[in-house]
Parts: sequence; C-alpha cells; structure tokens
Amino acid sequence: MQIYTVYDGASRPAFDRIKRKRKSGWRFLVSGEWSESPMHSGNVTFAYAHTNDRLFWALLEQGFPKRIVAVAEVGPDCIAESVLGGMLRAVREDGGSYVDGVNSSTENGIDFDDVWDIYWATNADKK
Repeated sequence: MQIYTVYDGASRPAFDRIKRKRKSGWRFLVSGEWSESPMHSGNVTFAYAHTNDRLFWALLEQGFPKRIVAVAEVGPDCIAESVLGGMLRAVREDGGSYVDGVNSSTENGIDFDDVWDIYWATNADKK
C-alpha cells in the first residue's frame, strides 16, 4: 500500500495522478474535534471514496477549503480499514488535520474501531 498526502511535496506527482482517478461517490468516514490548546481547537470531517476496482482511494477533508488530503494505491486484497486508518494517520503525521475525539463515525460496513486503532498506531506498533 502506498499513501500520499497533499502535504508531502516530494510525492506530489503520484498524489496528483491518483487524485484524478474516477471514484465512486464520497462516503462519510468520521467527524470529530481536534485541540492543540484550550484556545486553539476545532472540528473536522473526513469522507472517503475509491475507484470501482478498489485499487485507488482518496480521503476528503470537508472543511474550508474542501479538498482531497490523501490518496492511496493498494493491492486487490487490501482491507478498507487498513487503507482508511493509514490515510488518516499519514495526514496527521504530515501536519494536516486530525481527530482527537470522535463525534460520529461511519456505520457503512466499516469497523471504525479498527480504523481508529490503525490511525493511532505508532511506527513501533507496526513492526
């Protein structure tokens, strides 16, 4: 699985190539709050989409501006929870928006507990 974010300039050509792939409709993933301090906090919502063959995925931040913040190129046997958790983690690690506390999450055939565990996994956890 290869994940690219809008925040990583070195992988921008791959990000742009995958971003342009035709995807099915956007589906709600998670809405929640972030906080860096009592005076600096807010809300963020993410949605996802994938191509019909499920080989290319995108993560949309539904804020201002509304934009695709991560894309993934995966194998045919990749699990949705791994892709979604990995994209959310990559955005957070690259300095993008993140969720500290979940207000609501998808109930659309996705085990969000697995997504959440992958999202918060560290590099040491993945070894």
